[in-house]
Amino acid sequence: MLSKTCDAFKAAGAPEDEAREAAEEIAGFEDRLYNIESDVRLLKWIAGCNVALVHGNPRSVPTPGLLVTCCGRGAPRAAPAARGAPRDA
Repeated sequence: MLSKTCDAFKAAGAPEDEAREAAEEIAGFEDRLYNIESDVRLLKWIAGCNVALVHGNPRSVPTPGLLVTCCGRGAPRAAPAARGAPRDA
């Protein structure tokens, strides 16, 4: 129970039992607010880990060339030269 809140209700003229009940109800809301804050912190941590794992790893987004390189089948082949284009000697 929040004793200062209870004392403030009594000073405002509320009866003893009503002041106590009101202070206990406020304390219950404070506990619920703390639980919500804890849940939000956890969700932020999970989202941060997800972003770090997905975007921090360059191999996380597979592309055809990357899959060939990662699987050990050699480097991807270059596109064939256009007709009439000079070839390297």
